[in-house]
Amino acid sequence: MIKLSRIRYGILFAAAVAAVFVPTASAVDYGPDYVVNYGMKLPNGKVCRVVLGETHLHAGNAADRSKARSKRKAIKAWRDFTIFEYGPRWGSWAASIKKSMRCSYDRDKRVWWCRAQSQPCLR
Repeated sequence: MIKLSRIRYGILFAAAVAAVFVPTASAVDYGPDYVVNYGMKLPNGKVCRVVLGETHLHAGNAADRSKARSKRKAIKAWRDFTIFEYGPRWGSWAASIKKSMRCSYDRDKRVWWCRAQSQPCLR
């Protein structure tokens, strides 16, 4: 049997207590603008993804010899993961907000690496 130190017992105990006593996201009341599936109605009228009342960003990464193709692939990766996690209503890059695209060129591999990031919103 593995001997656990007092610190490990403390961590396990704290985790168990937190699991029992910390309210789940569905039990928390964020007010009338908080909608089903962790979306929040923003002042601009859009309903965007939030987790525990905070902005929730998703990212997609891709590489290609062409910078333009790498950007398109990164957006597709963002969209595919967002749809997988939340469903098709959340997977619109055009509807998302707080968009960023960062690309860098890898001279050794001769490819562009791009990372698309944004907050999913409903269409």
